[in-house]
Amino acid sequence: MPDADAADLLLHEMRGIPFVRSGPVPLHPVTVPQAWLDELHHASRELLAILFTTLRARASTPQAQLAALGQSDRSHPYFTDPRLEADWATSMARPDVVFSGGTPRFLEFNIGGAIGGVVTTDQILTAYDRLYRHGPVPYTTARPFAVRADLYERAARSLGRRPGVAILGSVRESGFPDNDRYFRLEADYLRRRRGIPAEFFEPEDLLDGLGDGIPRFPVGLRHLMIDAWHELGIDPAPLGEAQRRGCLMLAPQTAFLISNKLVLAWASAGGPWLSRRQRELTDRYLPWTRIVRDGPVEYRGRRRDLPDLLRTHQRSLVLKPSVGNCGTGVAIGARLLGPDWNARCARALREGTWVVQEYVEPDRFPCRFWDRSTARTAEYGVAPVVSPLLFDGRPAGCFARHDPFDRTGVVSTTFTGASFNAVVGT
Repeated sequence: MPDADAADLLLHEMRGIPFVRSGPVPLHPVTVPQAWLDELHHASRELLAILFTTLRARASTPQAQLAALGQSDRSHPYFTDPRLEADWATSMARPDVVFSGGTPRFLEFNIGGAIGGVVTTDQILTAYDRLYRHGPVPYTTARPFAVRADLYERAARSLGRRPGVAILGSVRESGFPDNDRYFRLEADYLRRRRGIPAEFFEPEDLLDGLGDGIPRFPVGLRHLMIDAWHELGIDPAPLGEAQRRGCLMLAPQTAFLISNKLVLAWASAGGPWLSRRQRELTDRYLPWTRIVRDGPVEYRGRRRDLPDLLRTHQRSLVLKPSVGNCGTGVAIGARLLGPDWNARCARALREGTWVVQEYVEPDRFPCRFWDRSTARTAEYGVAPVVSPLLFDGRPAGCFARHDPFDRTGVVSTTFTGASFNAVVGT
């Protein structure tokens, strides 16, 4: 198929789904050695367990965890039964990673039902399958919808119920306010391919959809961020009522606490709750990460004053708010002038809820694009942020963001216009 036609097919298949905001259209997945992907998935599972252990070691109850993280009940109002919180907190996760020297380095973890990339990855793999329909697909990969369907089925069995899934979200938050295809694709897959009753609900419709008495759908997907709903004027109360009626809404509230970057910093700094093996894993896979506070830290084998370290090592450091998405608030020292960097460091020191992380130089991979502005094919070396999807600890495909014109490995569709893609092994 001519590249121009391939690009048109991809754009059509991805309509209403985050894909290419502007610029060239990727014509194939990002490919990496299969051994790299195997290590990536293994490390993801291990580190996810370490982060959960770390949070519970620092604070054992939801209220204590909120206090330790500087969070409020307003942002996290719907904790459920402690057993359910513990059993399902890590059931859905998507770390953000760069390969550096072939080793995955984990920049952060996104945990919970609202993780992005699931629909995008499944649909872009479907689109690539169409491109290869006249010949063998040159890769194999798990598919997000299929693996998450297995998770839904296990969750329903744990309740003694037949599977049924209510997908709770809002097109008002999705970025595509006139198109609910983003949410309905997974519901359609569950019904047509797995025979699982499933529907997408806006919050105002959820309780009617569940019905009175025993919920018609025993399992729900929490595809929402409470703070984002507050900002949009969306009442999240139906979520709490659905839980009270017995609908298991995945992933539960604790998931969002584990993804707080302060937890990553605690794990990076280490403590008696980590075994020797876990300490070795964090040293290998987590970049040096610390909470931005006045006082000493160990950095590259030396004890340093953190404010002084921020001033003297600007080009090798990155500042991040402890809670945020789409790159909001991230400050890369190498990209900023000194006065701007110093002002951001001063703010982080005042607020006490930021982390500083050592910048990781990413590996680059060749990728072919159709450039719509020139109507030509071009090959660029991209430095993608890769995001393995994990459901119930199982690999479920791998999501990617890349920008052919940015080589730092810190990309965002919101701020740099990066495009989305999938990652496969060869």
